Amino acid sequence: MKGVIHIRGRIPVIRNILILLVFTLVSHTLIAKDNKALALYRAGIELFKANEPDQALKLFVKSRHIKETPDVVWAIARCYEQQGRYTQAIATFQHFLQIAPDWHARRYAEKKIRELQGKQGHVHVECNTPGARIFVNGKPRGLLPLDLVLDPDTYDIRVEKANWEIFHKVLQIKTGESLRLDVVLKPVLTVPRKVVVQAVGPVKRPVSKLKAALLWGGMGLAVLGGGIQVWGYIQAKNAANSEHTHAQYESARNAARVKYYCAYAMYGAGAVAIVLSFVLPTKGRNPLITAVPLRDGAAIEGSIRW
Repeated sequence: MKGVIHIRGRIPVIRNILILLVFTLVSHTLIAKDNKALALYRAGIELFKANEPDQALKLFVKSRHIKETPDVVWAIARCYEQQGRYTQAIATFQHFLQIAPDWHARRYAEKKIRELQGKQGHVHVECNTPGARIFVNGKPRGLLPLDLVLDPDTYDIRVEKANWEIFHKVLQIKTGESLRLDVVLKPVLTVPRKVVVQAVGPVKRPVSKLKAALLWGGMGLAVLGGGIQVWGYIQAKNAANSEHTHAQYESARNAARVKYYCAYAMYGAGAVAIVLSFVLPTKGRNPLITAVPLRDGAAIEGSIRW
């Protein structure tokens, strides 16, 4: 019991030692980061004084990634100002006012923002067709009409819209300049194209005019031959029942026989015509396959039934 009590009495001491070690380790790490950020900031200040804002900006950005302080944010904004990147400088000064509302340089920062806004260029862009999209240096900026705020520099302006020609212009913006850009787009002239629309499924091709004529002509000849044969049969029967001379009887029978031969000939011709109407190849266009003239950007909508 005495040993257990002795160990329990040392537990608070061990715990306090561990807490102290962790606190010391964390403090040392934080202090090391602060020292590194401070070293980068001081090196950037020396470069900025030597009129090297590009190299100074790189060190300031690294210092900000380690620890963001009002001094570092202010230094980054000044570098952007020296580079002529007024839009980014204004945004950085505004961020400075957010993280350091009571900083001694607040009034100076507000003055800087107004000064830089006066140096920016303003471009009002209009277009003869609404809904055109404008790109500045390849980046989309919105739909026209639009007011652009740009830093003094040279920009590649491109305006696009479907089925309209692309507008392209190189625009130079000077300090504090206000411009108006009127964009005139022309419609794209396209040649109508033909798109073949074909039904998918069992398709019956139409009967050609020749095949239809043969079919109906053969059937007509067969009907006509049947009528002539009936006529000849009636004539031969009347001749047999009537009281005529032998010569008259033979003449009537010969006439009936001729009608029979004509009927048989028509039967044959009709049969040949009907057979040819089935044997000859089908010609003509498929009504479910058609050519539709289209222009660029057009679409086909509908359904085909069979």
